[in-house]
Amino acid sequence: MTDSHDTGAAAGAAADANKALLRAFYDAVRRGDARAAMDLLADDVVFHQPGRNPTSGDYRGKEAAVSLPRLLADRSGGTFRFEVHDVAATHDHAIGLLRISGRRDGRSIDMPAAHVFHIRDGKLAELWIHPLDQHEIDEFWA
Repeated sequence: MTDSHDTGAAAGAAADANKALLRAFYDAVRRGDARAAMDLLADDVVFHQPGRNPTSGDYRGKEAAVSLPRLLADRSGGTFRFEVHDVAATHDHAIGLLRISGRRDGRSIDMPAAHVFHIRDGKLAELWIHPLDQHEIDEFWA
């Protein structure tokens, strides 16, 4: 029989580890350190970029996943930014609450967004990106 306190402690430790994992990933991306970012990703990672714009689609594998932030930076002339507001996690997931901003072709965006990550074997395995206003994002990246 398992002591519920032990189970709760293990779940709490896993959640803390997953928060640290996500923060480390965001820090690597912000520094432009693709190698460090890829080290935190599962080999078969998938990033799901929603919408109907040239950046939309599934980015499969480490190289593709780390290419997404570079693509956003390139398409915005280096102005695309994200600021991490908070990170929350459970045993299997981590959520990043962000503010995204950028300028492109006379347009600008500045809005909240959420990243929902599935974590497997201590690595970020899948990401679903959720901006506050997908229509505005589609227009921005069109």
